[in-house]
Amino acid sequence: MTKTLVIFGGSGFIGSNIIRRLSKLDFRIIVPTSNLRKSMSLKLSGSIGQILPIKYNDLNNRDIKHIIKKSDCVINLKTIWSESKNKTFKSNIYTSNK
Repeated sequence: MTKTLVIFGGSGFIGSNIIRRLSKLDFRIIVPTSNLRKSMSLKLSGSIGQILPIKYNDLNNRDIKHIIKKSDCVINLKTIWSESKNKTFKSNIYTSNK
C-alpha cells in the first residue's frame, strides 16, 4: 500500500532533495507551495501522478486539515529567513491566507 506524505515548503532546496529520495521509495507526495511554477519541476522526480504540487495560497484551513488528515506523514519545511512589514513568521509559517 502506497503511503501519502505531505511536505509543506517542499519546493525549496532541502524539500526537493527529500522529495527526490522519497519518490524512489514509492511515496505519494503532496506539496502545498506558494510558488507553483517553481514546484512543477518536482514532478519529474517521480512517476506520473506520484508528486502533486498544489497552490498553498488557494487553500483554506479546512482544506489543509483535510489534506493532513488523509496523509500518513507531514513534514513542515515552510520558513522565511527574515521578517518584513508584509511577511512575519506568524502570518507566513503558522497560518494560511484565508
